[in-house]
Amino acid sequence: MGEGIEAAEEVARAFVAETDPAKRLQWVRNADEVKTRLAEYSDEARSEVGEIEKILGHQSDGGRSVTGFVVAFPSENLRLLELVGTPDGPRVDWDAYARHGTASWEDLWSGKAKQAVMRVFCEPSTERPQPFEDQEKWTCFRLSSPDLPQAALGFAAVGSVREERMKQVILGTPKYRQRFTLEIVRHAGKDEPIFEITRCLAVGWILSEHAVEQDWGLEK
Repeated sequence: MGEGIEAAEEVARAFVAETDPAKRLQWVRNADEVKTRLAEYSDEARSEVGEIEKILGHQSDGGRSVTGFVVAFPSENLRLLELVGTPDGPRVDWDAYARHGTASWEDLWSGKAKQAVMRVFCEPSTERPQPFEDQEKWTCFRLSSPDLPQAALGFAAVGSVREERMKQVILGTPKYRQRFTLEIVRHAGKDEPIFEITRCLAVGWILSEHAVEQDWGLEK
């Protein structure tokens, strides 16, 4: 199968029309690894039929081709479906489609989970709750997700490469809203939990073999 939007669209339509998760794996990158996580996906991401509503475009991202689609469901929910170019042709990144995290937001909110890697939208914020009230030490980001009933606050240390690069990416994005995959650590807030951003794995929801922080010089 060839590359390009046409080939990616063919795979995308086959994937969203299939209700059997085991059969969906034939169109998925890193299928052997992904199948171990299927039980952690929501029913919607795992097996519900969706309709491709919009093609977002086809671009080269870090030397790989990525084609994005918006998938709509009868519930009016939307999901981002991204296909990555592989030697076998375009393949779905199912973790990104499922917005998979290493813990659930429910567990992070309740305190059952203290640390996790999560796929979120990030925007600038000016809120200053304790223990991150010192704006000379911490930059605040608003973290949101369709899986999260309300936005959360995440903080990165002022002057760190992580904070500077995240701000640069967000401020260069339309509407100052960008997808990231972040490692976050839970802290108790006055009324709700708040989070410290301890690692940025990717700009976007597609993970590479190494975290983006390696490209930023933060990791070897």
